[in-house]
Amino acid sequence: MNVNFQPLSSQKLIQQLGLGPGGRAQQKWTRIVQAHMLKYLPYRAVGSVEAAVNMGASDDFTQIVVRGDYMRYLYMGKVMAGNPKRAINKDLRYTKSKNALAGPFWDRRLKQNEMAVMVAEITPEIKKGLKK
Repeated sequence: MNVNFQPLSSQKLIQQLGLGPGGRAQQKWTRIVQAHMLKYLPYRAVGSVEAAVNMGASDDFTQIVVRGDYMRYLYMGKVMAGNPKRAINKDLRYTKSKNALAGPFWDRRLKQNEMAVMVAEITPEIKKGLKK
């Protein structure tokens, strides 16, 4: 018995699975990352850091761009001084009353600590594309 099949192009497969920029799975992945990242973020009185991250998804959901004058120094974990402001060799002290894991380089720590959990959350969304 002969079985003939036409393999999918890699681009077609990426599109079918929703993995491309703006795709269904890519959008869900960005939302998963945003949700998990919150516990690593410093907290300010009105939650402005959290709001900046939640609003920071690019149009195609391939990046989370966090805007704000203070975000760079919060991310780096260093006090900024001078004009123009530059990081100096003095660590920031993060308030941890709301987010116990708050600190610098929150994306790296998220990836290190929770990547397996996030992959488990996105897997069903990717599998939906296999059923089409």
